[in-house]
Amino acid sequence: MKTISPQLRTHLAQPVTTIAVCWQIVRTDGTQFAFTSFDDDLVVGGITYSSTAGFTRSAIQTNSTGEVDNVDVIGFFQPDAITEQDLKNGLFDYATVYVFAVNWANLGQGICRLRRGWLGETTISPAGIFAAELRGMTQALVQEFGSDYMPLCRADLGDAKCKMPIKPRKWSPHLTVKTDDYVQAATQTSDDLMVAIFRAANDGTTGSTEPSWNTPFDAPTADGPITWFSAPFWRGIFAVDTAINQRQFVSVLNVPAAPGVTSNSASVSFRNNVSTGTQITVSDGAIAHAYFWPYDQKRTDAKAAFAAFMIDHTDWAITVTQTTDTVFFNNASGLPGSIIKIGDSLRGIVVQNFQVAPFDGGTVTWIDGLNAGRSMEIKTYDTSTGTINLWLQMNFPIQEGDRFFAYPGCDKRRDTCFNTFNNIINFRGEPDMPMQDKLLSYPDA
Repeated sequence: MKTISPQLRTHLAQPVTTIAVCWQIVRTDGTQFAFTSFDDDLVVGGITYSSTAGFTRSAIQTNSTGEVDNVDVIGFFQPDAITEQDLKNGLFDYATVYVFAVNWANLGQGICRLRRGWLGETTISPAGIFAAELRGMTQALVQEFGSDYMPLCRADLGDAKCKMPIKPRKWSPHLTVKTDDYVQAATQTSDDLMVAIFRAANDGTTGSTEPSWNTPFDAPTADGPITWFSAPFWRGIFAVDTAINQRQFVSVLNVPAAPGVTSNSASVSFRNNVSTGTQITVSDGAIAHAYFWPYDQKRTDAKAAFAAFMIDHTDWAITVTQTTDTVFFNNASGLPGSIIKIGDSLRGIVVQNFQVAPFDGGTVTWIDGLNAGRSMEIKTYDTSTGTINLWLQMNFPIQEGDRFFAYPGCDKRRDTCFNTFNNIINFRGEPDMPMQDKLLSYPDA
């Protein structure tokens, strides 16, 4: 049963009515579009429903068998509304749709809700017309519920179960946050703001206007009662250096990992004496210090001199610790650190360098170009050549200079969760469960 105002109910009972149908589309990225079948724009609930983008719909099919309700909507592409490029790029996939009727002659009578659901299958004709299927709320019942036990993690990197701040929600006014919640800027007017993420230092509610964000690592930003600190990010903005085809292109990816995890650690181990001319340069991504051996030196003396030199510097974000044979570095700058070794003809030094985020299984989201707004999974990333192979080809050609976000991937294994992301507390797999060979085994009599 639909609840409508008595005035609208009375109007609907009249032999002649002044009814218009409105529909609102809310994409998964938050972008909204509103249209009406009336020949003039209508303002309902503070939202302007445009009359310029014409559309027609089929009858709403509803039955009592539990089958999914559906409506077919046919419309024309409009430059400032639904475009063919956005539709092909998948920006309207899983968009929420609201359809309702109003009395255009007296909008104060309220609305009559007709249907709410999601965009389903969409077809495009050469004449610039699209046909979209609106699937009803019972579509959710078609999905499978529950989880299976499995050795690999059931969560996806960055989702609500994984909790890694790969793609945090955008800041919004009067948002209730808890300590260690993450957000990204709602207004992203620069590359720094597009990649930056911010961690809440305390519980509270965000202010009514967006703060002026401080993006340098660990810089505070006041937001009413909340203090945000700029945190290391797992994503980066890059550009295509060479376009190979619609699935392959070349771009060097180097996204820093978060402080305190293995991928932000490095070590220099001394296994033999160090030869004249050897030099080791250690950088936290912003500041670098180099140690040079002007003469041959015994292993223990060389390690002690090198460790003392590195510990003596306090102007960078690297913490230095040591054991008998090894000097360890932990980089908390939020930038990709590096260790470069020159010389070492005696091969007495072994460097375990800083790692970068793994991109196999990650995601590319295009910022501009013909594929703007479209995302695609990364199949493989060749660190030696910078070649990126996507799982599926893009709808439109990839061009040199096209910019994109790159997000890391996860193979969902326990070791990766522990060593790379330091997130084992949120691991959602059962790697120690007996497999099928145990089920089929029998006692050894």
